[in-house]
Amino acid sequence: MKALSSLEAVAGFLAKRGGGVPRLLVTVSEGFFATARALSRLLGYSVGFMLVEPMDLEAFKRLYGEYRRLYGCRVGFEVFTALVGPLPGYLTKLCERDESLLAEWLQGEARKVYATLHAIAGEASLSFREARERALRLLEGEPAEAPLDVRVEEMLVEHNIAYPCPSQPQVYKPQLPVYTALLEMVEALEGRVGAGRVLEAVVEAPRAVAGCPQ
Repeated sequence: MKALSSLEAVAGFLAKRGGGVPRLLVTVSEGFFATARALSRLLGYSVGFMLVEPMDLEAFKRLYGEYRRLYGCRVGFEVFTALVGPLPGYLTKLCERDESLLAEWLQGEARKVYATLHAIAGEASLSFREARERALRLLEGEPAEAPLDVRVEEMLVEHNIAYPCPSQPQVYKPQLPVYTALLEMVEALEGRVGAGRVLEAVVEAPRAVAGCPQ
């Protein structure tokens, strides 16, 4: 929300300067910006968006190798992609972390997913586990057939757990592979499993990295 407010302020400032119609193209990797609710705040300023999806895995592997050669990276390629997939923006965010700091980051992501599920459960009058099961089914590709599932999808996007595919808006993908893993490990979300063990489980059973259908 802070980023959206900042973009709105910049777009408004440029619009008042005159000298032609300023046009901004915002490249985003977060599904929330791709929703009409967020984008509608910027459309009046001639702002468009381009959703940046995960890179091709082989292309990212080459980029990862170059980044590691130049700057170093404490996180191995398999661990990195198991957690966040081939997203280059996370190279600077995760590569400097040792195992304990990586576990700390993962713990924060688990809290984010936990809070999102509680928000869904409260709004939709579901139990925590029902909210988790619905969210997991949707992120695994099951179509939303009931109005309640549509709202669950919307909330997953609003909390930046998922994003809608531009070419097929009915298809939703997890922002990070680790979100699907965390949804499957409900004990971790409820704080009964340490972040170190979650990290081991995620790496032992990595999720397939797949972008939106073309």
